[in-house]
Amino acid sequence: MAIDQTESNFEKLTLNSRVKLTFWGVRGSIPVPGTETGKYGGNTSCVQFFTGVNDPVLIFDAGTGIIKLGEHINNNYKNNEIHIFITHTHWDHIQGLPFFAPLFNNKYKIHFYSKNRSSSSLQDTIFKLIEEPQFPLSHQKWKAQIFFHELNENRLNLNPNTTIFTADLNHPWGANGYRIEYKNYTASYITDTAPFDLMLLGKEFIGSPPDPQSKLSSQEKSALKKIEKGVLELCCNSDAVIYDTMFTRSDYITFPHWGHSTFEHAFGICKEAKSRKLVFFHHSPRRNDHELDEMLQKYRQIASKSSLEIFAAVENTSLILDEPETT
Repeated sequence: MAIDQTESNFEKLTLNSRVKLTFWGVRGSIPVPGTETGKYGGNTSCVQFFTGVNDPVLIFDAGTGIIKLGEHINNNYKNNEIHIFITHTHWDHIQGLPFFAPLFNNKYKIHFYSKNRSSSSLQDTIFKLIEEPQFPLSHQKWKAQIFFHELNENRLNLNPNTTIFTADLNHPWGANGYRIEYKNYTASYITDTAPFDLMLLGKEFIGSPPDPQSKLSSQEKSALKKIEKGVLELCCNSDAVIYDTMFTRSDYITFPHWGHSTFEHAFGICKEAKSRKLVFFHHSPRRNDHELDEMLQKYRQIASKSSLEIFAAVENTSLILDEPETT
């Protein structure tokens, strides 16, 4: 069954000045091009918070979706300021960067942001990704002005109209979510995170799920509660929450150590946070269009008794946050 996301909420890619979230990459783990993923898209994570071609460009993650966005910026945007917020540096969130066209254009000022990590800096990680012989055009050949920002605080006043908030997520080696407040609009970007019941994930990858008989320590429970509180604050009264829904409940029981969430958990978080819209995101590379349609239909029925609207991220479309202009 084809699912209609309704014209009043979603639109195909345009350059109008409405405030919106534009989806350039919606998959997790690996790109999955092909006929079975053509409706929702096969590129990995990249979302833009769009306010107009004359405003600074705000980008969240740099999976393969950022490649087409880079070409789009070069061809259409007048502002030379680009801000790229990285949740974490697993492959599917940075693998498009070597092909991001504005890096090789001297008119741009490009700012990278991520939470401060003691193990390695964001700059070191990205420079290692883009260097010879792994990639023929190393970071030394970039022409744009590049700035790296390690976020030590949970709040960043980006400009007079825009404030960014961040909080930790439950993911191997750490990840962080974001909340964007622009004028009277808010959006939340929460990917990749596990729920807060089975495992606390930290500065290592755990190779297998825990023993079903094992129980969380009091310290683990406290840490998970703190992460959950931070996520709820990012989502509180948000106009739209983009949330990791890579797993079904059975997937999560099998792979809780992978650091991904479920449809049920995303729904529960957004209801508790009194969010207005929930957007399923970081689609599993193994989930085809028909299966995503079924999941969307199922959770729309569940949400029908609440005020929460449910959507699924679709590549090359935008979720509109502002009201249409009247004449």
